[in-house]
Amino acid sequence: AGIDGDVASPHEVKMLRAEFGDKIKIAVQGIRPTWAAPDDQKRFMTPRQAIQASADYIGIGRPITSHPNPREAVTKILEELV
Repeated sequence: AGIDGDVASPHEVKMLRAEFGDKIKIAVQGIRPTWAAPDDQKRFMTPRQAIQASADYIGIGRPITSHPNPREAVTKILEELV
């Protein structure tokens, strides 16, 4: 396909892995920790689910930037991954 990577919904990761294997990097957006509201995201996953689906990179925006204490939000997200 001539691509090095793709930005996709977390729900597309398994299909992309089946098609391209490890030949591409996959970044996903729409990641919501278990404690965060989905907001306007329709096709979201938790950080753990996205990593288990084989995403290489996850993008987490509003659950961190809208949190009253962004450092605490990151800590909570990391705790979900342990």
